[in-house]
Amino acid sequence: MPKRTTKKTVHEKHPVLLDKASLAVHEVAADESGRYIIDHVHVEQDGTTVGANGKLLLAVQPPDVDPNDLPVGLLEPADVSKDGLHLPASMCKTIMGNLKGHAFRPALECAVVTRCDDTLVEVSSTVDLKRVRREGEIPVEGTFPDWKGMVNRPMIYDEAKTGDDASEQFGPVVQIGMSLDVMDQIVKALKKIISDDTGPFVRFTFNANAGEVLIDGKVKGERRFIGAMGRIAYESVDTTLSNMNDWQNTILDYISASTEKKKEDEDAEEDE
Repeated sequence: MPKRTTKKTVHEKHPVLLDKASLAVHEVAADESGRYIIDHVHVEQDGTTVGANGKLLLAVQPPDVDPNDLPVGLLEPADVSKDGLHLPASMCKTIMGNLKGHAFRPALECAVVTRCDDTLVEVSSTVDLKRVRREGEIPVEGTFPDWKGMVNRPMIYDEAKTGDDASEQFGPVVQIGMSLDVMDQIVKALKKIISDDTGPFVRFTFNANAGEVLIDGKVKGERRFIGAMGRIAYESVDTTLSNMNDWQNTILDYISASTEKKKEDEDAEEDE
């Protein structure tokens, strides 16, 4: 009689590596906790990181680094669940400070989730090939918003198919682009121009197809400022967003569970 063998279940591991770009989304996390835990950075199972504060949301694609390149025995990645995890914004800032450049070994430029359970979330990074710095935090209770449902693809409406109402309501898809240097100059200058008690605010106005971008706003009381800015170079215009990569398109094409369930119910009603 042949010997019975027990088939072992192989569990797929989900290591998460975070570099400085990943952790930098902490800059847009909320300052205070609320209904959702947007005072934390949300980390997806694949390593995508998300920061949000109710007014702004930023997500960064995981670094293209192979976890197998990590030093054996020095950094052992934890298996992150499908629900992901949440890191306090202050913890992300500290971890960024721990990361040092290792151009010869890209994996060492990343922090690694080395523990993720009911009692501790731990992220570790190497100072060199001998020393490790670890940052830990008790898991926070709460849920992060359904952030993928908030990132919508701007649509180019065909009046023949969608009707005048949709095309008039949403209008044409336009793009405005500027270098980070220009954005930095605008922010630095306007923070000093605009009075704190006014509520810092700037307005951009532009035609859909051509022309400079008009900049204006309030200094204080009836005092105003005005300016102009060059717009995105024509060769960089892509209102169809055909140059998005697979990671971006997956988010833009995301359908929330509630929306999918609603559609299934509507389809079922039509079949009856």
